[in-house]
Amino acid sequence: MKHLSTKSIGSLIVAAATVAGNAGRKAGAKQLDRVLRRHDRKGELRAAILGIDPRDMRAQLKHYTLEEIAMRHGFGSAGDFYMALGGKLKAELHNRGWSRHRIDLLVHQKRALTL
Repeated sequence: MKHLSTKSIGSLIVAAATVAGNAGRKAGAKQLDRVLRRHDRKGELRAAILGIDPRDMRAQLKHYTLEEIAMRHGFGSAGDFYMALGGKLKAELHNRGWSRHRIDLLVHQKRALTL
């Protein structure tokens, strides 16, 4: 995974948790898309979750939405993809020395502010 700052990973986790928890809300999806555009411009993070090359993913994004690409690569829904994204980001924070309690606390505190 490309190196992101811990603060960026925290923002991505909160946005992914918001979208995964409220799959029907458009506002959370827009927030996550905006954060991903900023921190995952080349698509490396999303491509790693899908198991494809970032160049292939960018080429597919010209014709299909991220949700359609995720479904083509084995995810049942966009919510499942966002849950996998959150899991990968949580694992990265855990590798950086964060405890599971600290990660959950971050998600719950920030998510309460965004809802």
